[in-house]
Amino acid sequence: MPIEPFVPVRPVEPLEPVTSVVLAPPVTTTPPLPTTSTKEKANQPPTATTPHHSTVADCNVVYAVTYTFYGYPDNDPPGADIAYNCGRGTSAGGTGTWDDPLTFATAPGEFAPCEVIYAPYIQKYLIHEDYCETCTRRWNGLLGPQMWHVDVWLGGDSVTSAGEQLSCENQLTPGLESQVVIRDPRADLPVDDVLFYAGGRSSCGTEHVYHALVAGDYC
Repeated sequence: MPIEPFVPVRPVEPLEPVTSVVLAPPVTTTPPLPTTSTKEKANQPPTATTPHHSTVADCNVVYAVTYTFYGYPDNDPPGADIAYNCGRGTSAGGTGTWDDPLTFATAPGEFAPCEVIYAPYIQKYLIHEDYCETCTRRWNGLLGPQMWHVDVWLGGDSVTSAGEQLSCENQLTPGLESQVVIRDPRADLPVDDVLFYAGGRSSCGTEHVYHALVAGDYC
């Protein structure tokens, strides 16, 4: 077997040390949180599409209810926007009849969205289309014992005459827990469809409230 010629081996050059590179973490920016109105911040249930009655089997009287009123200048934000679309748009309104109930605001869970009730104090049908912050605090016991509270839409069309409208709201507001509401009402209850306040410097319809009532007459 022939002997292969000797081939000298080239020496291996030492490796240069490798410098590790530390990568900086990627820079991320957090987008600003959107600003929201009180209605949008509310824990609102899904939007209902049609007016409906409560799940109570028969006409039911709710006692010790607080009534207040609100309108264009003290809505949040000012205007006629409402929280729930009950099949007639996203603006407060109504005349108080069975077919055209007047908007009211209250706490989530106090009444169902789009539930129609009857208010003997003002002889109008009301529909739950809006959120009320004070009602929510009262319903959740943050301002004392739990309290039923409905905030009824008074109307208005600007903030120019806010003083006159707020004065009318205060004049119409009865004592705390002094009234009742009717859930699942009949369609033939008496209705006073006169507007309480027509905007601007118009008069306040304080003669269209009814203190002397017997709740049982409505069920």
